[in-house]
Amino acid sequence: MAEVLDYILVAFIALVIPVQGFFETRSFREKVSKNAEVLSRMYRQTIILLWSVAVAVLVLWAWSARPFDELGLSASPGFALFVTLGFVVATVAGLFLQARNAGNSKSNAQAIMQQLQSAEGVLALMPTTKNQYRLFQKVSITAGITEEIIYRGYLIWFFSLFFPLIVAATLSLAVFAAAHFYQRSAKAVVQVLGVGLVLTLVYLLSGSLLPAIVLHMAIDLAMNSTIWRARSVAAG
Repeated sequence: MAEVLDYILVAFIALVIPVQGFFETRSFREKVSKNAEVLSRMYRQTIILLWSVAVAVLVLWAWSARPFDELGLSASPGFALFVTLGFVVATVAGLFLQARNAGNSKSNAQAIMQQLQSAEGVLALMPTTKNQYRLFQKVSITAGITEEIIYRGYLIWFFSLFFPLIVAATLSLAVFAAAHFYQRSAKAVVQVLGVGLVLTLVYLLSGSLLPAIVLHMAIDLAMNSTIWRARSVAAG
């Protein structure tokens, strides 16, 4: 029974979520211009969806009596873990320094906004009010935790039942990228692939999802802060 549920859950993650996200965000963009609350509603729905899938993974995992270390929810002290933690700490510091610098001058802010014009689909989904900004921060924290459980922990485990680890990791990365097709920007999806690759390597090298979760949250929070500060200064 558990194996059947695994197939259903993986099909939902790999097929339903990307397709639903791609088509739903198109209608959301058309409605946002008329009602700003639509964007906040989309953020809330994203939070609910991600936590629902992550909880489903954890419940199925516990029900099947699988060791949680196989899902990456453990950490064994060792050289690899300390090296990846060092990399994560340095990267997080750099990300938040970049976010702070985004609001240091109007020229910096305008340069960032100009770069984002080529990823219009991303910019259209970013917060424009303080309430939306706070809510999107919650989306960032949610994504950092749940997407690592779903895409790195669960999917790599599932695909590794049938393929070598490198293939399993590649397939999970492809599904992770597909889940971000809603951004409707080739450049943005390539960036997602790059971020996903780094997160995958952090997970595989450390043997734990914890460094990847911290890094994922930091990337999303810093990106949100960078765009928010740049947009505010550029418009000022």
